[in-house]
Amino acid sequence: MISIVIGVYNGENYLNACIDSVLNQTYEDIQIILVDDKSQDNSMAISQKYMREYPEKIKLIAHEENKGTAAALNTGILASDGEYVMIMGDDDWLDPDLCENIYDVTSQKEADIVFTGKKGWIGGQSILYKPYPREYLGIMTVEKKRKTLVHLANDSGFVIVGAYRRSFLMENNLLFQQMVPEDIPVTPLCVVCASNIEMVDNSYYNYRIHDNSVTHKKNSDFYLNIYKAGLLMRQNFIDRKIYGIYREEVDFAFILSTYYVTIYNALARYDERPIELMIKVRDIIRELAPNWKENVYIHLCWVQWKYELLKLNDESPQRLAERFPDCDEFIKKARNGELEKEFSGGER
Repeated sequence: MISIVIGVYNGENYLNACIDSVLNQTYEDIQIILVDDKSQDNSMAISQKYMREYPEKIKLIAHEENKGTAAALNTGILASDGEYVMIMGDDDWLDPDLCENIYDVTSQKEADIVFTGKKGWIGGQSILYKPYPREYLGIMTVEKKRKTLVHLANDSGFVIVGAYRRSFLMENNLLFQQMVPEDIPVTPLCVVCASNIEMVDNSYYNYRIHDNSVTHKKNSDFYLNIYKAGLLMRQNFIDRKIYGIYREEVDFAFILSTYYVTIYNALARYDERPIELMIKVRDIIRELAPNWKENVYIHLCWVQWKYELLKLNDESPQRLAERFPDCDEFIKKARNGELEKEFSGGER
């Protein structure tokens, strides 16, 4: 059985399509666990309707108070009965053969994690996310784990899309920690704890990108606190005494999540720039990763302008904010390649 955990919070606009995509899978041995995190809309009524119609497939759990995404997903994982567990957002959907393809892989190989393809959808247009190179996967060596860690951070936004062996999560204490975003502190640990990671080709998890998404709203609290997830991720490696083995990769993920993501979004998402935060993350990096400019993966993976933004923030967050006074104009420049042209003459 594959258990699919759907964290539900105010998802009435897309929840029907999400659940239907799971019910319509070509693979039938599926359990759906809906965890309603005290929704304020009609999500609970929608979930109850599906549970009544498919009592043999659907389990509904309702939180008595809003606890956040991490708690909702953990509730579902702990309540699951399947050998493998997938997690879904309530506004996403699955290709109809995705679970069958996951089953085909897991029936042949003892995988702790099965990655699947991922597509983002904006206004009916799809964006195919860069897949993991197959040479990084299979029986995981330290070197493969290093490469996969870098890909996870740089190309996948710390999001693992696919299925986990449930016993693997339990034995390695890999439940989500109460943090927003919930992925950053735990998914790198999943990679380094896994003995075997496999991948499904040409079948996709579909991620809906819309204006109501917390990651795309302007002036929200989301990016004001994301640096804490990077700090917790780094500390998790230290606490498990594996930071030294993966120091360069963890530092790269830490610099990316705590420093770059904060500075980029301080310029791209806020009409009034959070200068104090820009100073704060600069000082955190100065203390914990003082030689960040020498990290090999920054030179291998980043385009010039990402590196230059952090250099400018090192020098003066105030002047950096003054250089890009309009957040809409900044994000436009980032997306159409103007920043790359603007910073093309810099040296690393």
